[in-house]
Amino acid sequence: MSKWWEKHKQTPPILLANCDNAAVLADMVSDSNTITPAQEQAFETTAHGGIKTTQLAGALFNHKDDKKGYHNIFCFWWQENVGSEFTFSDTSNTCF
Repeated sequence: MSKWWEKHKQTPPILLANCDNAAVLADMVSDSNTITPAQEQAFETTAHGGIKTTQLAGALFNHKDDKKGYHNIFCFWWQENVGSEFTFSDTSNTCF
């Protein structure tokens, strides 16, 4: 996957790890010769790319508390610039 980024002269997505995974991934960067199963697991479970972008946008634009977030501002902007009504999807649902 890293070769694709190099081939197209793009920067790879930034990993947005939680505190536990960040500590494990920091060790992965310093010791790049060997990857432990814990480091591989931390990398695989850390959200990045489109999934993480959608989670962050959902938290920002569709907050469960109407007084927080930017949902109304986003809807007004969309109506003004695109000309149609739009509601940002609910991305905060969690399945256990």
